[in-house]
Amino acid sequence: MENNHVPIKLTTAEIATLWRSYIQNTAVRCFYKYFVQYLQDEEIKPIIKEAEVLVETIIGKIETIFEKENFPIPKGFSDKDIDLSAPALYTDLFALSFLYRGGQVIIPQYANTLSRVTRIDIYNFFTECLNSETELHKKALNLMLSKGLNDRPPKMEYPKNVEFIKDQPSLINTLLGEKRPLNTLEITELFMEIERNAIGLILLMGLIQVTKDKEIKNYLLKGKKLAEKQVDIFDKLLKENDHFIGFPMTMR
Repeated sequence: MENNHVPIKLTTAEIATLWRSYIQNTAVRCFYKYFVQYLQDEEIKPIIKEAEVLVETIIGKIETIFEKENFPIPKGFSDKDIDLSAPALYTDLFALSFLYRGGQVIIPQYANTLSRVTRIDIYNFFTECLNSETELHKKALNLMLSKGLNDRPPKMEYPKNVEFIKDQPSLINTLLGEKRPLNTLEITELFMEIERNAIGLILLMGLIQVTKDKEIKNYLLKGKKLAEKQVDIFDKLLKENDHFIGFPMTMR
């Protein structure tokens, strides 16, 4: 990238976002390659393959950027990190949910990246990433809805007029015992945290079954325990406020 014939080097923010995206996409590619070999659902398999192609494309473009900059290509995850001889650990529905929930994380991340980069070629690259991921996420959502699998956040009665909060305890005070109804922002965040921890929990349960390294396995077990605890705490809060959630549908 040049400006008045003077090469503009990558900024620290651009290096960081490219590096993070590279590591994340090489990691996710491992899961998609594993999922694809066991998928049976004729509607789910094509969208997972599409996701695999997308991450491969992103990885390749980041490598090209780094090569042009004479910047070392990061040591990402590769086929050496996948055991394709392992038995099927997850259902087809989990693979679809993994893609959908992953989009909930990566889409805001790409959007946030656009506010940090300044080189136009890097900005355009992440814009493409955002658009592609958004379109894929939409396809995943439509497929989940068509199969009746997507859990919607809790509903509420519409207010009849505008009200202002006066001397109401905070969410922290609510957790400590001072009661008040949860507001919509709090309900939404609790719901999303349950969703994220639930898929993480199922993912960990599969990995724990096949992990041979004792140290890594203990680390995964700690993550499983933490995810279970958070799901229980957040689920209890919602149930106490008459917003029944339970385990996400695609996780059961």
